[in-house]
Formats: sequence, structure tokens, C-alpha cells
Amino acid sequence: MNLPDTVFVQYRLTRDAYARLPEEAAADLERCREQLGWFEDQAGTLLSPPQPVPMPAPGERGSRTPLALPDLPGTSAVVRTLEGQLRQLVIPQLVALDLSNASGRGPDLLALQAALLSGEHGEPLYLHRTPAALAALARAGRARGDTVDVLGCRYFLEGETFRTAAAWGVYRRHARQGKVRALRWAEHRLERSADGWQHTVRILAEFDSDRTAEAVTAPLGSRELREPTTALLDFRERKRAWGTAPDESYEPYLPTRLGLTLLEGLLPQPVTAPAPQKSSVPKVLTADPSPTKAVVPNPDPAPVAAKKTVSANSAQPERPASAVSASVMHTSPAPADPLEEGVAFVQQHMAVDAEVVRRVLQYLEAGQNVLLVGAPGCGKTRLATLVARWRGGTVPRFTRSAEEAQGEYRCVGSAACHPERCTQHVACFAGEADNVSFVTADARWTSADLVGGLRVRPGRGLEYVWEPGVITRAARAHALSEQCHGRPRDLVIDEINRAPIEQALGPLFTLLEPAYRARVPLVHEDDGGREEYLPESFRVIATMNDADSHALFSLGAALRRRFALVRLHPPAHERTWLATHIPAPILQALYAFVGEGTAGVRARYALGTAYLLEAATLAQRGVPLDTAVADRIVPALSGAGPEDLEAWAQRAGELGWTAARGALEEMAALGRL
Repeated sequence: MNLPDTVFVQYRLTRDAYARLPEEAAADLERCREQLGWFEDQAGTLLSPPQPVPMPAPGERGSRTPLALPDLPGTSAVVRTLEGQLRQLVIPQLVALDLSNASGRGPDLLALQAALLSGEHGEPLYLHRTPAALAALARAGRARGDTVDVLGCRYFLEGETFRTAAAWGVYRRHARQGKVRALRWAEHRLERSADGWQHTVRILAEFDSDRTAEAVTAPLGSRELREPTTALLDFRERKRAWGTAPDESYEPYLPTRLGLTLLEGLLPQPVTAPAPQKSSVPKVLTADPSPTKAVVPNPDPAPVAAKKTVSANSAQPERPASAVSASVMHTSPAPADPLEEGVAFVQQHMAVDAEVVRRVLQYLEAGQNVLLVGAPGCGKTRLATLVARWRGGTVPRFTRSAEEAQGEYRCVGSAACHPERCTQHVACFAGEADNVSFVTADARWTSADLVGGLRVRPGRGLEYVWEPGVITRAARAHALSEQCHGRPRDLVIDEINRAPIEQALGPLFTLLEPAYRARVPLVHEDDGGREEYLPESFRVIATMNDADSHALFSLGAALRRRFALVRLHPPAHERTWLATHIPAPILQALYAFVGEGTAGVRARYALGTAYLLEAATLAQRGVPLDTAVADRIVPALSGAGPEDLEAWAQRAGELGWTAARGALEEMAALGRL
């Protein structure tokens, strides 16, 4: 099939294993190491020369190959003795390459080869720098004019599953047209059993232009393989590795027209049913045609006996049509409404009207960014994070420091870190975290803080590097979440009017509208970074405190138009929700002071639910309710007039709250000065 070798096996002799070698054998190994081709990596592990692993023959669906240290070169007794001792101590590892190769076949024709690797679900992986010995092996046997780019490699140990893809084809330069001659997707796993080490390969998809009858290309259109296959078939148009290369941050892959066209040519074409032919027999009209009787379903069908559960592979008996109808009419559950599920999820965690949550979710699904406006404590931040969590779900939380774990695992801190699929590194993770990007607005924000800009890299003199800003990092995280988890990762900007947001947004001002995101880049190459576009599915949920608007930055009409504004008030069912968290005596006393509807404090002043919940929580922990109200609720009323404060102080006195009464009277006196 003329596919490049991209998976190799090496044998590792760790420091601990090296220490178990007899002294004479260790000395022999040091003396013969260069002759044998063994070399030492950065961790001090000795590695054997890489060797290609055998792959299944064309048409085979898989293979299982035993792995053992090959015979060492040389015939001396020293080499033979060393060989036997090494076979007891070495451990194999697999290494896969990401590469592309172009070979001229005339003035207009290029022969192309490409290979890449991915995780067991098609996701991109973090790649390492390719050792010189491995790069030389990939280039071995190539003609002088061939161009071989080894873009990165990745090592795999026992129990790790990964996938590789390789393809070769031809390309005509002037016509800018290509043709795939062969392609293969394979899944690899290194296993250990009682019989020793084994390399297991399973063919996922295969195409050979010389054996088209045996082609298996349907999986190429699946969600897991479509995107990496497109990158593979870009051949020389693919300027970087599929995944994260060394010293690079992850960026979603943008396919070219070549890859998309070649992939569509490989996928099975849907079979369309032929159009019904008109009958040549003329219709015969009767003198008294009988009307057609309508089929009316039985209003009271006979009950259907409960079915035994059968597996998907077992044969199921055919049921009569009447039984099928009855089963569909009476036992099929109604499909769940995702919108109402989201409303129920948010209401489980906070007091908010269902209609408010419903509007927020509908705006986001319709492509709108959302601005939540309200007084302090009304639940703006809580609602924003809950809605974003409902849309994005949760991801495993990293609980170890990067420095602590990077000494053991190469994937830590990279785009290849996928804890939900991790089998080797579970010690790094515990619990879950919300799949949400969160940031609080800052009055010092500039365009460089939101989009990105050139900054001095610490420890390297005056070397400037481009660093992404808040929005760019959030957009990348969103694209990665959609690719790896199939769910969005929204950005929540808390207290957005605490920053000069209109000046800081810069080019983002236009990109807040999804209609322009495919045409206007978020980052230009002239800015110092790679050209990037904001995903159309990326959403921003912002909160704004309107109680302190006189002391904060204002939002102009043009910016407000780019957000769907949702105003929050104390919900209608607030007391019912709080009753599930607060004892009745405390709740009754709080509402006697705060009031409901147009009574009490809320008749003149907006007071959020959070203040009531915080004061009640303190009271449940032993703080007198009077003190809790004076410390948590009274300070929030500082913007009220002296007359209102005196009236509320009188009400606090009626409830026997001396601390709250004294604080309110002091604030009223200061207000009259």
C-alpha cells in the first residue's frame, strides 16, 4: 500500500533496572552502548534503537504481534550474555510519528505521504520533540529531493490505547487537484500477558485504490475520525501537527479545501431510491365507485404482554401490527425537553423565576450573548455560572500541582490531558469542576488584556512573545471543549461595568455578533500571533450591577445592542425556595423585617435574595439573628434616604433587634449631616 512506517517499538532500561544489572554486565553495556545504538534520554533511561512494528496485511482486520528484544548485533560471548540479561529487565514502549512527505514525480506531479496520531477517541494529543535517531529512521530510504517533515512524536506505555492514520496520494500542482491512493486508520495497544508483551492492532478504516472491493471507508465520516482524516488528507497543506507540538499552545485545526474534497470522495455515496415510474395502464372508472374507508385505530386496544429484554445481537420475534401500534401509543415515553431540564437544574440551586432562566437559555441557543442586570445580591453571578454549567457540564478537576505531576507524566498541562479517558494518570484528578470560563472585569483592562499582545517572556532577557488575552483563551477552551466533550464552554464576565469595556474590546466589539466571526479574524498575524477566528458558537454571559452605576463605567447603546438584556428581581417563589434551606422561625423573622412584594424594606429598596440567605446561614451557625441582620443586611441599605432608614430602625426595634436598630439609626444620622 506504500504507506509510511509511523509506529515503532523501543525497549527501555530504566535507572532502577540498570541498577539491578550485574556489575560486569553494566560495564559491558556502557562499553558496547554506542556500537549497539542505545542512547540515553533526558530522564536517564536507556533506549534501544527504534524498529518498525509489523502491521496487518491489506484486507486483514487486525493482528497481535509478540514483542521481544531483538538479537543484539555481534557474535561475542559478552554480547550474548548481555542480551539474555537485558531481556529480563527491559520494558517495551511504542512511539508514533506525525509526519508529511513530498516527492517529485515530474514537473507537475507530486507523490505525497502523511501520517498522524490521535487518542483513542480521535482527540489531538500533546506531542514531543522527535529524537534524531527516530527522525533519521523516518527519512531513511527517501530520495535526495524528497521533503520529509517530522512534526512530532508521542510515546505510549503498557495499557495505553491510541490511533494512527497514514495515507499516500498524488497531487497535480497546476490543477491543484489530488487523489488518494491508499489510507488506513488503526488502533494500537501495548499489552502484557502471561506469554509476554504483545502489540495489538485493530483496523478501523482502510482504502486501497488497487483493492477497492475490500475498502472500509464508512467510519471516516464518523464524528471521531472525520476531522483528523481531513487533516491527514491535507497532506502538504497541513502546516503543523495534529495536536499540540512542543512549545505551542493548542489551536483548533482549520481544514483546507483539499482535505475536505478528498474525504468526500472516499465516503460511501448515499443510495437514492429510483423515482417511481408512471404506469402505462389507463385507470378504469366504475359507474358507482365505493368510497375509501379510513383506517381508525382501536380506541381500546388489547393490552400488550411485557416483552423480555433481549440483546441487540439476538433475533427478535416479529410482532403483529396491532401490537406494535399499541406499544407505540401507550408505552413510548415523551422526549425530554432540554430547555425545561435546564430550568429545573438552575431552580434546584437558586431562587429564580422559571421564565427568567428560560429566556436566558433561549437567547444563548439563538446565538445571543446575555447581559444580566440587577441589584447586588439578586443572583446575577449565580445564575450566569449555573446556566453556563448546564450548557457545558462538568470536567474532572486537576488536584495536583503541575510541577508535581509533570515529573511523572508528559501530558500534564497540555491539550492532550484528558482525565475522563485517562487510565494511567488518575492520581492527578479528584472530583469535578464546572466547564466554565470565569473572569471578573478589571478597571485596568486594555485590548491586550482581552485579545492578546506582545509581552516580555520572563527569564529570557528582552525576548517578546505573543500571549493570548482573556477572550482568546476562553475561545480556545471553548473550541477544545466542543471537540473533546461535544459541549460548549461559555465565558462569564462578572461585573462587566467595572472595566472600560468599550475601549478594551477593540476588534471584539464587532465580533460580539456571530454573523461577522467567519469574516473578521479575532487575532491578526500583524499582531504577533497566528490568525485566529472566534467560533460562531462561542457565547458571553456578563453581569452588571446597576445599583452602583454612578461610580462605574457605563455601557453605551451600541454595546448593549450586542447583548440580550435580562433584568433580575426577587423571584415570586423566593420564600418557598428559602423555606427548604432555612428554619421557619428565622425565615418568618426575616420576612417580618424585609417584607414581601411592596411591604417592608423591599417596598422602597431592592434587596437581593443572597442577603437573606447569608444572614440566615449565620443565624443557623449560632450568630444572633439581630447581629447577623446588622452585619449583613443593614450595610446594603446605605444608599437609602434618612426617612426610610429611620422607619426601618423603628421596625427593627419592634422585632427586638437592638443591634440592627442602632446601626440603622446611626446611618440615618449620618445621612442628615
